[in-house]
Amino acid sequence: MAQNQSLLVTGQTGQITAGFWGKKLHSLSGIIPVGVFLLEHIYTNSYAIYGAEAFNKAVDGLRSIPYVFFVEVCGIALPILYHALYGTVITLQGRPNNLRYRYPRNWMYLVQRVSGVFLIVYIIWHVWNTRIGFVVKGVPMNFEYMVKELSTPGMPWFYAAGMLTAVFHLMNGVWSFCIGWGIVTSEIAMKRLAWLCAFGGVFLAGLGINGLLGFFGRSFMINL
Repeated sequence: MAQNQSLLVTGQTGQITAGFWGKKLHSLSGIIPVGVFLLEHIYTNSYAIYGAEAFNKAVDGLRSIPYVFFVEVCGIALPILYHALYGTVITLQGRPNNLRYRYPRNWMYLVQRVSGVFLIVYIIWHVWNTRIGFVVKGVPMNFEYMVKELSTPGMPWFYAAGMLTAVFHLMNGVWSFCIGWGIVTSEIAMKRLAWLCAFGGVFLAGLGINGLLGFFGRSFMINL
């Protein structure tokens, strides 16, 4: 009897430990490398504000990276896949209490989960359209391709929604990461971090939308 109880406790402890480190790795992967990749993506897309030649040159530069396939699979695709799958597990296991306790962070937790589900759909569609699909079809992914893609009714809004959702998910994740990893502990520091993440999110969203407008020749801050 005592041995069975000991095995039960050991099993429960192992599950708790696995869950703890699983959440830690999920949080970390959302910052590095997934968050870093989003920043790079926004930066590269910003070349669209300078026109077709500049954007195509930037894309060609990424394609010429040594071991680019390894980087894409191991440094981007697999971390995103893990983050998405584990995030789905967290979403399915979670029990939102924002209706009972209407605190701002409770609502942010719920929106983070919902935004994650939307991003899974968006990323699958986006990767197929701009990375896998064009390889299968043999169509080059360049400035002209994106202009044609965005000429489809509703596509500019869908791309904008994906960009804004990704930025929100990242910056809200940065706040959670700093709290969960013990980087920020005091209540005043948490509030300051929330404002910093909010301003950072607005800045990144502006860059992302500005880059998107570049494909229409309507971007701003061209000389910055």
